[in-house]
Amino acid sequence: MATSLRSTGVEFPDASIQGTAGCTSLTAGTALAGGGSGGSVTISHADTSSVSSVNNSGSTFVQNITLDSFGHITGLSSSSVPTPSLVFGSVQITGFVNDFDNDVNFTAPDGSFIVGEFSEHRGSFEDREFRFRFRSVSL
Repeated sequence: MATSLRSTGVEFPDASIQGTAGCTSLTAGTALAGGGSGGSVTISHADTSSVSSVNNSGSTFVQNITLDSFGHITGLSSSSVPTPSLVFGSVQITGFVNDFDNDVNFTAPDGSFIVGEFSEHRGSFEDREFRFRFRSVSL
């Protein structure tokens, strides 16, 4: 922000002077207020700090950001995604799902997921039999 208008230029807070070759007045442009001629001249920017901050967490997020024609944020709004409530069923255990020297092929029932596996090894076959633990889940 300029702090003073001089005949040699505009003086800034760091005491630097930007030459304007004899500028005697300063006019505020669009979205600015103030200006004047000679001596100390103030240019102000419109207050855009009236927008409240948002502090979102969990399932709440910024939904909309409104900008003015200068790119200033003039509005914020949040929204939430409902957090589903999961209901877990009891753990079920299968019997062995394969025989020795055969492939293992197991799919948990619809609405369920595998939570564990157990296998038994027999040296005479050099192979394993498998059984699985699964649990249902619903919303």
